[in-house]
Amino acid sequence: MGLESRADGLKPARLRRPLIAASRRELDILPARLFDSPMKPPSQRQLRAGELIRHALTDILAREEFDDPALHGKSITVTEVRVSPDLKNATAFAAPLGGEDMAKTVEALNRASGFLRGRLSREIDMRYTPIVRFIADDSYDEARRIDELLASERVRRDLDHKNGN
Repeated sequence: MGLESRADGLKPARLRRPLIAASRRELDILPARLFDSPMKPPSQRQLRAGELIRHALTDILAREEFDDPALHGKSITVTEVRVSPDLKNATAFAAPLGGEDMAKTVEALNRASGFLRGRLSREIDMRYTPIVRFIADDSYDEARRIDELLASERVRRDLDHKNGN
């Protein structure tokens, strides 16, 4: 069978482009159907690299003086760093101490990410220095909300009722 079209209107298999590669090129994201199966947990290598990057970022943020007014004089906590399987991209969860102006601080960290990547390359010994993007860490707010719920009168009453008091 040559290059002529078939009766069913489909091209021969060797001329069809794979759907996944085409959609990735066009959309720069993976189709949602690829995520139907449960995602794999991070490997030991990813976890180790994430902790290495987190420690280095914490040291850099504590040591460096930034010209950006949103970062000047702020104490920033990096709670977690998640690294892609190829170790070329990293997502750092950060929050300013006290949690005030979180959006401005994270935006400023993302503006300074190129500078931070340069400093990071001097601190860590990896083949590729990952591209770091920062996301606001709201886990402290979530933990506080759960504590408030557990301390509320309704929940305490239900717990006392179950314990037989």
